[in-house]
Amino acid sequence: MTMEDQGLDLDRVLYELRKVDSRNILSKFRDSFVKRRLLFRAIELGMSAEEYCRYALENIKSEYEKVVSLLMINVTEFFRDLDVFKVVENHVIPMIYSKTHGAIKVWSAGCATGEETYSIAMIVYDYLRSKGENPYKATIIGSDISTSALRIAHSGIYPIRATQNVPEKYKKYFHMVSGDYVRINEDVARLTVFKYENIFDASYPAEYFDIIFLRNVLIYYSTDSVVKMLEKVYFVLKPEGVLILGKSEFVPNEMRKKFDFFMGELGIRSRIYMKK
Repeated sequence: MTMEDQGLDLDRVLYELRKVDSRNILSKFRDSFVKRRLLFRAIELGMSAEEYCRYALENIKSEYEKVVSLLMINVTEFFRDLDVFKVVENHVIPMIYSKTHGAIKVWSAGCATGEETYSIAMIVYDYLRSKGENPYKATIIGSDISTSALRIAHSGIYPIRATQNVPEKYKKYFHMVSGDYVRINEDVARLTVFKYENIFDASYPAEYFDIIFLRNVLIYYSTDSVVKMLEKVYFVLKPEGVLILGKSEFVPNEMRKKFDFFMGELGIRSRIYMKK
């Protein structure tokens, strides 16, 4: 099978998948990214690309669910990109606290299995306790459209190796449940709410959130979808609210009039923006 033939077969599978895509999920991703996930699915099944294309076309409805799940996979870990979390801890949270006095609302969009959401919760919980505030004035919402990922997030149980990059001061918020697994401290977990939710369809009120984490999500989407997603973010973010992207992501030119870098050079390095 030539590369050209492989491409044509993948195009056909993608075409058939879109016909059963009543949730209109696939159209939001770059075609090249979806095709890479199709090839990954072939490897997962131990098939050649040609074999998988035949298999997918014969089982299109069940494969649709499998492919959507693969599209939603987001590599995550506790305190991923620690330097970004240091900026959040030392600059973003204190600034937001000065305006809200503890009633901080955070959205961890595309939270996958919840490590990012719990990392935020540890910082907020620790900071508010240090100020003598009731930490439960704060709310951290984690959302995703992968039900399997959200099940892990809800459980709060992770392999102990997942904590290897957690700063020493936050390791007290993990408890051993066996020789190989730890559970998030219940007091920290109480700050979090996990929801099955498509970012595009989220129905939060205008100017609801103080901080939105949208890290390592934009890279998978088409330019039009990125703009629509950021328009949604702009709508639900408070004035001078903070948007945090992944290290390889940026606000496109179409939206630059609505966002500025947080604290200048610091925001440029960390990909942290502030709503104008």
